Amino acid sequence: METNGLFIDRETAKTFAKLGFRSVQVSVDGATSSTNERMRVNGNFRKTIEACQLLIQEGVNTEIVFVPAKFNYREVGNLIEFSGFHGVYGFYTGKIMRIGRAARNWSMLCPSDEEYEEFFHILRNKAEEYEELKYRLEFPAASLLITPNGQVFFPSFWGQQLLPLRVSSIPFYMP
Repeated sequence: METNGLFIDRETAKTFAKLGFRSVQVSVDGATSSTNERMRVNGNFRKTIEACQLLIQEGVNTEIVFVPAKFNYREVGNLIEFSGFHGVYGFYTGKIMRIGRAARNWSMLCPSDEEYEEFFHILRNKAEEYEELKYRLEFPAASLLITPNGQVFFPSFWGQQLLPLRVSSIPFYMP
């Protein structure tokens, strides 16, 4: 499950724990309120962090998803430190994907090659401290992203690739 965490209270966290999700991914795009809320319009950093803490307290495997942008990529190290200190189960990041609001604001958001180089340097340094991050750098998670218009993307740690598929071309199977 993926969320911005804004509507997770103690009861919701307890419900998620009972449902036994593999994990709950929470979008956190900065180590400070001002940075996170610049990326997450109408976001609330305090509520998002509280949601992470409630989920962890209730035993839910909580993962943070961080999207690097020109204005936040330098904060990734602090967010990794936060994650490790609070017992976050996993930390996911990679290059920003050119879809949705990011596509419309690409020139303001997408880090330059030099900024990405610095971003990945920070990640490699943190990987020395955090085994799970080292594993993710070496073996990025593989998943598909299906957009509302039916396009299928294969997001990877180093970027994204549009697959020559549409949801309508994938046979539906239900056991």
